[in-house]
Amino acid sequence: MAQSIQIVPQYLHSHVETYINDYTAFEDTTQVVSDDSVKFLAVFTGPQGIDNTLIKVEDSETFRNIFGDPNYALYGQPMMMPVAELATGNASCWCMRVMPDDARFSSSALSVYYKADVEKKKFRIKFKAKSFIGGSAITSKEDMAVKGQVLDGDAEPDSSLYTDGEGYTQLPMVTFRAMGRGEYGNN
Repeated sequence: MAQSIQIVPQYLHSHVETYINDYTAFEDTTQVVSDDSVKFLAVFTGPQGIDNTLIKVEDSETFRNIFGDPNYALYGQPMMMPVAELATGNASCWCMRVMPDDARFSSSALSVYYKADVEKKKFRIKFKAKSFIGGSAITSKEDMAVKGQVLDGDAEPDSSLYTDGEGYTQLPMVTFRAMGRGEYGNN
């Protein structure tokens, strides 16, 4: 039976110990790249940038180059949040600009698509934002919720799941609506 204590105390009796140090050169060719930064999701209106698309931003300067300088008076606090998160230096932020009512797009629905890759033993996930054109009769929160649940792709038999052409299953996550100002072009 294995014991946690040494029956014969070391150095009380004559004994032999051998230490082997292996200094063989070892070259590790596999590198694992890991991102241990804190991750955020920010949805906001702003003066410029790509509309209704998730963009991963690593630092404040890149954020300002893509989306412009935040202006609290015009766009409120949501655009200030990713700037504050990125200023910590240990955060990355997924940003999505949602256009206000008087611009071309006023609402977006974000869906997650997932699929099991059996060959490579991986679970694949992708995100897709769908835009609603401003004049498409969205007059209430209920209209938005109904339009946000509309699924793309083909329904699986005997199921409420929808799959796209690549075999990803769609799951609607959240609907965004910009309630704000701004008369600016769709960049």
